[in-house]
Amino acid sequence: MSLLALAFGEVGIGIWGCAWDLGDGRPGFTAVGAGGEAAVLERPGRIELSDDEAGTWWLASEDLELESLPEGEAAMLADGFDQLVRIRGRLRAGGADYEVDCLGTRASRADIELGRLESIRGVSAWFGPDLGLAVLSARPRGAAGHDHDLITASLFEQGLSVTIEEPRLSTTYTEGGIPARASVEVWLEPDESEATGAGQEPPEPRPRRVAGESIGPIASRSEGSLDVHAALFRWHAQGRDGPGVYVLAQPR
Repeated sequence: MSLLALAFGEVGIGIWGCAWDLGDGRPGFTAVGAGGEAAVLERPGRIELSDDEAGTWWLASEDLELESLPEGEAAMLADGFDQLVRIRGRLRAGGADYEVDCLGTRASRADIELGRLESIRGVSAWFGPDLGLAVLSARPRGAAGHDHDLITASLFEQGLSVTIEEPRLSTTYTEGGIPARASVEVWLEPDESEATGAGQEPPEPRPRRVAGESIGPIASRSEGSLDVHAALFRWHAQGRDGPGVYVLAQPR
């Protein structure tokens, strides 16, 4: 199964959304939030990839029409990529129409087997076109805890993608199993400019930490083969605050 994913939002105005397209006619989902309400749409949009040089992605349904354009280079992974993007367009939520013009992330994964997974967590955060984070964590069925999760993570600094070592995602849930708080810890490869001389210890990996909490209503729905919970998060990193989206998808 392939996966195309988009996430976007702004904390100040409370407009946000996310979409997963599972390809091959499989039902994905689209969630939106605005005006103090949030919902997983009954009719999810499909993500279309254009063949223009800009690398535009389109997401369209009865309730929204959005385009995403790159804000920097993509972080290339073994089975896909992550990228910071600019999202523009319109969406309808709670019976009202909203204009969208904000940052977000998009991702592609080539091979995800839902039948072998207990859950998938998609976490994204952005603090400006110079700083962002994308994480995808898949938990195999029967795994005792997050120590067995298969995690990929991409960090974006100064418009460049940064190599990640041993990403860690920790989540605190409500009594109903909804993500309430989360933290991400990633370790960057040592800077090559920090060359060591004879007899000196090699430079240590550099840590980056991002922590956040859910704000506003949760979008929840059993959609196709997935139970979905999605939420707008407020994230904190490097002395800055920024929005992002946390998605918990559990195959049924």
